[in-house]
Amino acid sequence: MSDRANRPEGLPPERSGPGKRLERREPGRRPPLTPEEARKKREKRIMILMIVLAAGMIPLAVFGSLITGLILLVFVNRKSHVTPYIVVLQCGDGEAEAQARALLEASTRRCAVKSKTVREGLVELNLDVRLRDGDTGVVNALAGLEGVRSAVLVSYNGDYLG
Repeated sequence: MSDRANRPEGLPPERSGPGKRLERREPGRRPPLTPEEARKKREKRIMILMIVLAAGMIPLAVFGSLITGLILLVFVNRKSHVTPYIVVLQCGDGEAEAQARALLEASTRRCAVKSKTVREGLVELNLDVRLRDGDTGVVNALAGLEGVRSAVLVSYNGDYLG
């Protein structure tokens, strides 16, 4: 049986080496480039520019470089305004966990379980969420649910190794 058949949906194929990437992809979004991939992309652009220059198409090379530079300038300075958060929940049982997850999924743009720990009388969840309009009141609602012992909201940069 192949390794691909056992992989969860949405997880890119495993790669080996220093540029190993195992994070899940959001639908319609490319994962960030590894330094090796970025270097190869730059080299490819330089090769195309050299071919155009060698063919004597200097105006095409100049205008192509200007247009490429403008496109890069626009997209590099564009920032994402959605801040990723980790919600750490401690629940007394599975029923409280289900209620808390339902509330989070209804009141956030995105909610994904990063880790879950179950001990006797305690269920702890770490969830990656994207809040709607920066509304942190959802944590107050979580803390008020029956069976939820604590709810913590932590901002992070989007890189999660777990």
